[in-house]
Amino acid sequence: MISKFIGKHLPDYTYSVPGMLFYFLDPSHTSLGFKARSLCFDKEDLDVNLRGRVVLIAGGNAGIGRSAAQTLAELGATVHILCRSREKGERAVTDIQSVTGNKDVHLHVVDLSSLKQIQTFTNEFAASGKPLHVLINNAATMQSERMLTSEGFELAQATNLLGFYGLTRGLLPVLKLNAPSRIINVVSAGMLASQFKLKCLEEEENISPYDGAAVYSQHHRARVMLTEIWADELKHEKIVVNSVHPGWVDTPLLRSAGPMQGFYKLMGKRLRSESQGADTIVWLAASDKGEKTTGKFFFDRKARWTNLPFANTKPERNDYENLIDFCKRVIGDKHDDSMK
Repeated sequence: MISKFIGKHLPDYTYSVPGMLFYFLDPSHTSLGFKARSLCFDKEDLDVNLRGRVVLIAGGNAGIGRSAAQTLAELGATVHILCRSREKGERAVTDIQSVTGNKDVHLHVVDLSSLKQIQTFTNEFAASGKPLHVLINNAATMQSERMLTSEGFELAQATNLLGFYGLTRGLLPVLKLNAPSRIINVVSAGMLASQFKLKCLEEEENISPYDGAAVYSQHHRARVMLTEIWADELKHEKIVVNSVHPGWVDTPLLRSAGPMQGFYKLMGKRLRSESQGADTIVWLAASDKGEKTTGKFFFDRKARWTNLPFANTKPERNDYENLIDFCKRVIGDKHDDSMK
């Protein structure tokens, strides 16, 4: 029954049935869930002036990222938006500047599935001497069928994992230079139903039939794991690293994702608005409380479990090692070649 709404052919080694049931039967992910929890939010948390603070948002031209960019600009931050489409990016920047009156909103046209473009951007940004205090990794994609990038990577993996890894590692020197700083990784709580399997990454091209929902949840499990790894690695650098689930949000990604059409139609008006989805991202980026915790998975301004009871999805120690080795090996080999 669940597969009807999230994908027809989930490989049995990538997901947990108890985890799926717990996740999809939890009403807290809805708009009503946000409204109930927001009654306990401290409004003073976001009574801040971010003038002088610089935020970079990957995938900041639409959806949750666009909403976060506008709110942070309203709070006075300098905002850099990364996206693939110049037309859509320029429209978003113009709109945000007009609504907020903040002219320090800037566009960088970068294909976030291209390791070559990401490396070029991070090198140029570092060389420019521009400060950076907050990196928000929001870009992600869910595909209905397997597609390859011009660099030979599966498109979803390139965007959701490899590009995510490359952008973060490429901007670390700037974040260290401007510490205290923050890294905020936007993830889907669909990862709660996903067991990390190295095989799913290494042999993604051999999984048949392709299922975008299963692939997506596997990538986001990896993003949470990388959050934990980086938080431990950077704990003495005054850089906090956290992941955040926005809830079930009515975004362009969800509306256009083929594997999620059944779910989208089922949920309808129960989905969160983009501003509701962006709330905890903004809170982690702007509030003093967002700087006090690292290595956690946040949902509605509170740290939550990354593994559900009886779901059997908790990664083993060697899973973390395998994930890092995979990213270094794949990005190192192909990224180096692409830059020659």
